[in-house]
Amino acid sequence: MSLSIPLLADPTRSLYAALALPRVLAGTLQTSATAIIDRGGTVRYLRAQANPQQSLDMVELQAALAAST
Repeated sequence: MSLSIPLLADPTRSLYAALALPRVLAGTLQTSATAIIDRGGTVRYLRAQANPQQSLDMVELQAALAAST
């Protein structure tokens, strides 16, 4: 499946701080997350996991996208 949505990189970690995403493993790793943030800045969906391979659940994400439109 192909999703046509913008992606965000956060090199200054300002969004991590705003979403209160913690650093894990004695502060050595940043928590990974998948988020839907609407044009007004409201967080519509957030899935955060210490393991980056678990931060994306396509079924959950598709349901959240459908609910936010």
